[in-house]
Amino acid sequence: MNKQRFYKAEITSRMKELNGAPLATYARRVCAFILDCFFALVLVLLVLFVVGTVIWFIKTGGKFTTYTIQIGEGMWKDIIRTLVPLLYFGLSHYVWDGYTFGKKLLKIRVVSLVNNNITLLTSLKRALGYVSAVIEIIFEIIDIKTDTNRRMAQDRVADTIVIKVNKSNRK
Repeated sequence: MNKQRFYKAEITSRMKELNGAPLATYARRVCAFILDCFFALVLVLLVLFVVGTVIWFIKTGGKFTTYTIQIGEGMWKDIIRTLVPLLYFGLSHYVWDGYTFGKKLLKIRVVSLVNNNITLLTSLKRALGYVSAVIEIIFEIIDIKTDTNRRMAQDRVADTIVIKVNKSNRK
């Protein structure tokens, strides 16, 4: 039922170079995304803790008193909750050339259909694509099941595909 699919080249020489690359399965992509969301959540909590500690230190001078503060209060909480995941997803693909922690653990990777490496712009486009994917999750499930190359919104926006990593295409 879950038969292996292979990328079908369409236009560019880079696409032709990737022709026949094994595509990542839906299950691996979802599991990697869930793992990455967990990692992003941990980062958000760490940043909120640091911001809360700095605010506490500024307001109390570092003295333990009965003063309490909500970690990440006010607009900072919203900025941190939005910006940290965008930076995690936006920078990790660029810095680790198509990998995130979740993708690395599940042996899948993002590759560009245009360039040999993932550019910063491509990585940021994918991060924004994740936002649209979360908003349109039902449509995305239908999309990945019906799209010949298992591409989702973030893939189309950034001109990427996600492939299964094996010995011949590991970087």
